[in-house]
Amino acid sequence: MIRRIIYGKSALKNDLIGYLFFKNNKKQNLPLILILATIHGDEVEGLWLLDHFEIPWRVKFPYSNVNVLVIPQANPDGVALKQRTNGNKVDLNRNLPTLDWSAEKFNDRYPPGPFAGSEPENKALMELIDLYKPKGILTLHSFKDPQINANGDDDTGVMDLANYLFEVSPYKKITRGDEMGYPTPGCLGTYAGYERKIPTITYELRRGDHVDNILESIPVVERFIEFFNNKF
Repeated sequence: MIRRIIYGKSALKNDLIGYLFFKNNKKQNLPLILILATIHGDEVEGLWLLDHFEIPWRVKFPYSNVNVLVIPQANPDGVALKQRTNGNKVDLNRNLPTLDWSAEKFNDRYPPGPFAGSEPENKALMELIDLYKPKGILTLHSFKDPQINANGDDDTGVMDLANYLFEVSPYKKITRGDEMGYPTPGCLGTYAGYERKIPTITYELRRGDHVDNILESIPVVERFIEFFNNKF
């Protein structure tokens, strides 16, 4: 079953939409995991990947022990404008109020905003996380160097999760936190994974790849859900 959720408005007043999938009405209060894409609006590869699941899940959601909240467009302004940033020209993945947030713009591509947590998309996402308390988060991005980026201390189990995904991933590289090679203050991985102890995977698909190649990562999304479905 599916429930459509409008959890806020973007900077340009577009609806922020999530889709809650669950087995049946008796299963609405099961542990929940969160999967989201297009925090960066020009990284549409994750959106292609999530599109694969929506139609069959509407007919039959296959998991009995967890519910899944899917946010295909965490940055609808950026998707519509085909740009990395939101409608205020802020990089949402440098704007969350993490302990390491910085007003310094390390690169012209990464404007962090006027203050931590300034953007409506992030305010809504933080409220959503507080409300649903996800047991795990998968955030889909794209990068020239595709990889599984694990966010969280060892006691969160995030490395067990990352290694489980690695077995089926077409990208044979696992990194931790900031090991991507450049600073990421204010990112979701730090906000959720390290500071709130929610095992968080930032899955970097190969940027600019053909959709058929992107869909080779379907088993990664399935495994992410199975990891938690088998746990509870």
